Amino acid sequence: MKTIVILGQTATGKSELAYKLAKTLEGEIISVDSIQIYKYFDIGSAKPPKNYLQDIKHHLIDIKEPNEEFSAQEFAIQTKQLINEIKSRKKVPILCGGTLFYFDALINSLDVIPQVDAKIKDFFNDISQESFINLYQWLKIIDPKWAQKINKNDKQRINRALSVFLQTKTNLTKYFNTRKKEDFFKDCLIFSLQIPDVELEERIIKRTINIANDLIIETQNIISMGFSQTKPMQSIGYRQALLYLNGKLNKDEMIQSIIKETKQYAKRQKTFFNSKFKDKSIQINYKNAFDTILSILTQSHSS
Repeated sequence: MKTIVILGQTATGKSELAYKLAKTLEGEIISVDSIQIYKYFDIGSAKPPKNYLQDIKHHLIDIKEPNEEFSAQEFAIQTKQLINEIKSRKKVPILCGGTLFYFDALINSLDVIPQVDAKIKDFFNDISQESFINLYQWLKIIDPKWAQKINKNDKQRINRALSVFLQTKTNLTKYFNTRKKEDFFKDCLIFSLQIPDVELEERIIKRTINIANDLIIETQNIISMGFSQTKPMQSIGYRQALLYLNGKLNKDEMIQSIIKETKQYAKRQKTFFNSKFKDKSIQINYKNAFDTILSILTQSHSS
């Protein structure tokens, strides 16, 4: 059995689908979500319910404290190791999530780039906080082609590119151009969940309203643990809840801001998935995805 990859915009029911498939196919689930890796961030990250986690083995969930780092490169390394381990147990690996830069890491095989020393990472992370230093201008000098590919405000990618250059004396463009690119997804069956924009918007609005109170309570608890300034607290939902708790937004403004940003993120997901996976994936309706996937798998086994 090939590795199964479930692509889908936020709020399309990926976690439930992955759970049902894992139950039926004797699989294990690998989360492709940059917030679910953190402990305590459950509501806003739409982490699978506890009974799912207890019933089916899930990987890369609750593996980090909120103040710890976990790069896309580390994700790629661990994911490929996990797939081999899962297959060695005669189980089916199921990748499920929607974090774009994690999928980008798998596409671009970032796991083969040398690991960067933590002190170098910390150096760029620290100085990127200084308003008078423009690291994007540095990147344009050492790697102009890579600079064109990323947003000038994307601190994470800018810091990473500069860190790799300082560590290896080679910029990312030269590195990618001189190595043989691995097609990670050639051994995968990729299913892309399709949903009309109107339905997706309705689901986003409903989910946001339903979780609002619990999200506020969860955010308050995370703050009480001393994690208010951590990276996951800047993600959609938690950032707005933090503003609400600090008196900068009222509850309705918080909810509307979450809905707006979630819709914008869903659009970016759709654009990314279509540009990277349209020719590699099987597009299926999100409503009957489970039955459709089982039917496709049965046909592929019998042929």
